Parts: sequence; C-alpha cells; structure tokens
Amino acid sequence: MLDENLARHHEIIDEARGKGAGLVVFPELGLTGYLLQDLAAEVAMRLDDPRLATLASAAKDLSVIASFVEESGDHRLFIAAALLEDGRIVHVHRKLYLPTYGLFDERRFFAAGDLLRAVPSRLGAGIGLAVMSRRRPAATSRRRTRSGSGRRRRGGTSCGPTPS
Repeated sequence: MLDENLARHHEIIDEARGKGAGLVVFPELGLTGYLLQDLAAEVAMRLDDPRLATLASAAKDLSVIASFVEESGDHRLFIAAALLEDGRIVHVHRKLYLPTYGLFDERRFFAAGDLLRAVPSRLGAGIGLAVMSRRRPAATSRRRTRSGSGRRRRGGTSCGPTPS
C-alpha cells in the first residue's frame, strides 16, 4: 500500500503543479494508511528514507505537506506531517494529542510529539502544522496562533499561513 500511495502522491503533486498550485496538503497518514494498529512499524519511515527524499524532490517549485508514520532514532513511532519545499524536508511535526476513544487507540501504537511551532516557508509566510482529530483541544489552535501561524484549516492535517 505504501508504494501505491507514494505513487499517487507524486501524481497529485504533478497535477497540482500543472494547475499552478503553490501548496498541496495530503490527509493524515496519507502515505501509509490510517488504521494501521500493529502494522505501524512495518510502514514506518525514518526521515532519511529514500522514499521521503524522492517525494521531497518532487516539491521543488511548490510546498507539499505529507503525513506518514515516522520512526525516530530511538525506534519510537510517531504520526508525522512533513513540510516539503525546494527538494528537501523543511520541518516535521509529530502529532501531539493522540485520541483513545471509539476505534481510535493511537496511544497504544504511537508516541506523542512535544513541539508545536510555525516555520518559515517559500510561500512567504510562516506555516504551522498540526495533525489532529476532530476533537482537537482548543489549546492547539491557540498555540499555533501564538507561534506565528494565524490561519486555521479544520481537518486531518491542518496548516495555515501567517498573513504578511
């Protein structure tokens, strides 16, 4: 599934580029699939994974936000969203609040991130990434706004540029 999703990401990026898009945002865990549970380790990627490098290289003239399972240096797994620009990974956000209700038991399989911040972007604005469920804590939006990302978009992988 990972290879098919990666190929589809490349197709969508090419299509968006052809239509003049400046930003492409993929859904939470769009690269790896969502309800992974015990399979999360099998699809996890380190930040130096060649597949991520190839995806980053597709983002030479636009900004891309892609989400995947990240394996850290100490082998913890995170739900992550990467800002890809100019052929490189500019920033990686690790999901802070992991739901544990209904069919969601993310804390059982993933570690929680610990940092939320805005980063400079080729778009001329700061980008704040936040991966969240629909029941996200209000504090996430407030923290993103304070760190320099003023606009909000509701949904899986959320991003918002700061007005200049």
